[in-house]
Amino acid sequence: VSRRWRSVCFLLRYHDVPQHSKKLFLKASRTEVVGALATFKAKFEESMYNGATEPSGAEGTSSYSLKQLNFALSKGLSDGELVDFRLREAKILYFFRHVPIRCWHLPHVLLSDEPLLQDIHQQLICPLRPGRGRSRGAGACCCRVASLGGGPGFDAIGLSLMAVMQQLHVQFEVTNYDIEATWEEVVQAVDTHLCAPLGHVARFGVCDITEGLDPAGSNSAFTAALGPAADGFDIFAVEFVVAENSLKLEATDFLLFRQLFRRVPPSTVFVFMDATHRYWAKLVAVAAEEGRFDAALPHFEAGKSLFGFPKHVLVLRKQPALRAGEVPAASASVSSRLAWFESHRKAHGEWWKRRAAGGDEDSDETSTLPETLQCDAQVE
Repeated sequence: VSRRWRSVCFLLRYHDVPQHSKKLFLKASRTEVVGALATFKAKFEESMYNGATEPSGAEGTSSYSLKQLNFALSKGLSDGELVDFRLREAKILYFFRHVPIRCWHLPHVLLSDEPLLQDIHQQLICPLRPGRGRSRGAGACCCRVASLGGGPGFDAIGLSLMAVMQQLHVQFEVTNYDIEATWEEVVQAVDTHLCAPLGHVARFGVCDITEGLDPAGSNSAFTAALGPAADGFDIFAVEFVVAENSLKLEATDFLLFRQLFRRVPPSTVFVFMDATHRYWAKLVAVAAEEGRFDAALPHFEAGKSLFGFPKHVLVLRKQPALRAGEVPAASASVSSRLAWFESHRKAHGEWWKRRAAGGDEDSDETSTLPETLQCDAQVE
């Protein structure tokens, strides 16, 4: 964990990075950011471990629990089933292991050289004219982010640091929605020890992406925050939850996302990130049935995951409606890539059916799949 945090501080001083990332690093207020990270880590450990340097429990128990959790994440990606995050010690170790990388995923996407992302950056984060974003003083704005599956507050940390490093006159209000309610104590620590001192907000709410919007159901808090006009958030960041919940999502025809695509106002942005691109074409098709959307597939150089670059990304931005069912605006290259992704999804579905029918989880049938599809079964 300590090596990973030192690597984050190293990245803040690192200049030989892809062009779009220089925006993130070259303008960094290094003393403030590195100091905030060090203070946050110390206070977070103290609040989580009650002053101890390691979680309580038998020697080796925490590491073993984390290995079990990582195995469950890999299995969930392949089988499309929900992963259990209830074990506290494993959750905390998972947080410390992944936060130095995961916190940069959304900032890297928002700073991408993709034309659509550059437009979104100017529109929501650095508005040049009145419009989206609620005022928080002269010339400032508030960007409201719903992090679905954000659990321990990765996005809140990354956006807070990005705002300082980019010297953005914006306040990020990030609400982390997750089905695992015990993440709340981690998000509270993130808000207290990092986001609030930097002038931003991190909250937590329970949400089940396999259920629809319902003021009286399991998503009541999310539905209330969304508001009657569904304009409660500017950005919906959906991270590493689509693939592991794919069975239930497909059974409900992606009900929650379908409702959101239909109800949110124009200019609302959806950022999907996952360990596989298998469901991107399906999500674009669902969005097209509910409205008119621009689509982009930001691509980052392979092997850059240690710099916090997400592996697979889909970005959708809603446009004013023209007619129901219109295909989202997409270039020929985006359309061809989506068709390729859809072939992966279908091939994986057929493989999964064969494996289930054979009853042998150790079956060698993955060798019959395309090589790129086999590589999708890796979790960051």
